[in-house]
Amino acid sequence: MLIKDILEKSYETKMDDIAKELPVGEKRVRDILKAIDCKPNGVGKKGWSYIGADPSVLDKDFTDFIPHTAVKTQKERKKKTSNNEIKEPLKPVKNDIMISEQPIKTEIIEPSKNEINQPSNVTRKRTSFDLDTNLLKQLKLRAVMEERNLYELVEEAIKEYLKK
Repeated sequence: MLIKDILEKSYETKMDDIAKELPVGEKRVRDILKAIDCKPNGVGKKGWSYIGADPSVLDKDFTDFIPHTAVKTQKERKKKTSNNEIKEPLKPVKNDIMISEQPIKTEIIEPSKNEINQPSNVTRKRTSFDLDTNLLKQLKLRAVMEERNLYELVEEAIKEYLKK
């Protein structure tokens, strides 16, 4: 399709419909038109216009301006992977997860009945501090495995430390 044909069609047809006839998508069509000195006519106005100095550009085929790597055939654009296909077989999950050099056992510790859904009368104050990234990863993993919040684990560890 010639550039002048695309510009003429742009007054009657939306750019995404024009792009369906071309081997690239709507965004690429717009980008190429801008690169060859075309511009949209403005907000609320239909069509594109050529503002460049060389009118011979209008008689060139649009595909001449497409980088070779961007050209896709109609089949390639319509080709989609089926939801039923599995590209890679699922891998079994190991019982130990490695973070840095230390394995973490994936045992889930069940909280006692007294700890479950008990309202606490503890007043909390927000604070922030820096932790070693590997330690934080281990802490987050433990919190997920035990289905607890990070702050609960940190509070528990600090209480145990202060008891010593």
